[in-house]
Amino acid sequence: MFDTTNEDSHSAHEFNHANEAHKAQDSGDIRLAVHLYLAAFEEASADGGEPDQSDIDNLRTALELAFDQKERSLAEHIYDRLEPYMTDEELGTYEVRLQNLALDKLSEYGISRTELENVADMISDEIGASVKLRSVTPIAHIEAEAEVIDDDEPEDDEETPQLEDVVPSIEDFMKNPQQAMERIAGAIMGAAQGDDQQAAKAPEKNARKNNVFDFSSLVGFDAAIEAAHGVGLCVGNDPAYTELIKELKAKHGVDGLSGAGSFIVRTSSRDDASHFMDAVVGELGYPAMRVSMVDAGAGVPVLQVNVSSDRHPRFSQGRFQFDTPSTLVLDDVDLWAPQLLEMCLASEVEDQQVAASIRQARESICMLKGAVENPGITVVASVGSDMPDSQALNELLYPMRIVDIYMPTDQERRDIWDQLADRHPSMRCLNRQKLTELSRNLSRCELQLVARDSLEDAYRAGLRAHRYVPVTPDIVFERLASMQPLDSEEFSSLKEAVVQEFRAGIEDLEKELSLLEPGEGTDAPSAQ
Repeated sequence: MFDTTNEDSHSAHEFNHANEAHKAQDSGDIRLAVHLYLAAFEEASADGGEPDQSDIDNLRTALELAFDQKERSLAEHIYDRLEPYMTDEELGTYEVRLQNLALDKLSEYGISRTELENVADMISDEIGASVKLRSVTPIAHIEAEAEVIDDDEPEDDEETPQLEDVVPSIEDFMKNPQQAMERIAGAIMGAAQGDDQQAAKAPEKNARKNNVFDFSSLVGFDAAIEAAHGVGLCVGNDPAYTELIKELKAKHGVDGLSGAGSFIVRTSSRDDASHFMDAVVGELGYPAMRVSMVDAGAGVPVLQVNVSSDRHPRFSQGRFQFDTPSTLVLDDVDLWAPQLLEMCLASEVEDQQVAASIRQARESICMLKGAVENPGITVVASVGSDMPDSQALNELLYPMRIVDIYMPTDQERRDIWDQLADRHPSMRCLNRQKLTELSRNLSRCELQLVARDSLEDAYRAGLRAHRYVPVTPDIVFERLASMQPLDSEEFSSLKEAVVQEFRAGIEDLEKELSLLEPGEGTDAPSAQ
């Protein structure tokens, strides 16, 4: 009896937030009404709950009231909470209104909207024409980082204008905004009216800085790139395949194949597959989302979602919207998707935590299925070569176009060693042909790891010796041997190579010592 009374009282308390907000709005206390509407929404969303339509409508009313009261900070907070429940049209409208509030705030400091728009137009007209923006992928790579070299950085004796030279301090800006804006505009015009030589270098400089990781950045993936082109993946930047597509369209009278389905990258090296899919994202140039399974601690696996900075995902419980065109990358989908599919078939249980997991699994599968069926979304998934046959997974990703990535060939391994020697001068003394032969059975990423560890070993040796120490063959051989199977011919060859290098080092040391000893047959100095 008492429990029922408490539940009724609690329900009434939840209802009263919105009820009191209506009363406050009617009485003219708009600020109180906004906070009450927000409190009602927060309480409905507590403990993973899903607010109903009335709570969402009340929060939308609170946002309108915040706009009317010109409460910019409060409006931005409500906008963030309401964003997952907005349509695309509402998003655009509210973003413009938030921008107008920010411009109105600047006018309080003496900066008119017209002045700010003039400066923005000037920046766009004079400088923006030569600036190209690019998307930022969530994962960095050794190869991509090594290629980012800016040769046009100013020398020490070159004078580079700083912001402090234009606006000395915030206090000066606030004292005379008009003069400060004129100085900023003058600096911008001066930068835009640089000499013709620097202006001619601008596109090339911007192109180097916009270093997107794509197929041109890959080394040792020639066969994989050819296989990807063969199934219609990333053929837009290849002239030969572009001409082939045009001919096929003309001969068959078909605009193209359906974009629905998925591309499956199958390989025994999951690191190589992940590396290749990163290049696919850069090659396509679409906003990307990456889904992978990670350990959240205590052995609890969870799905992790990463997005590129140029897409604006909107999450809410039971709802997710994809932008098109875009790319969806599924890392090691064969390791976690079958478990989700099994959970979807489970019957309802009383345990709330298990029930929530089942519901989330169903939502995730629905999201993946919707992406696969959407022709505007390119789905790229990686699986292991030993993946067991799963009918449910095949149906989820159907139709599947397979891209097999095999272990690198002799030529591909040689290309990798050549690239490493080109980037790292301390490795140029190595016999790359011998390294190519001894590095069989290793994946592309394992070769990069061997090189990285060898460079670090030589670096540490140089610190200990207080001099430059190059990457010697024995260092690389030891690292390669640690990667090779113990029963392989390459491992035996590496052991012999390490012993030979050790003996050669002993012989060189003996020769150096013999040169330091006094020669035989020389006359001893005579005694006086």
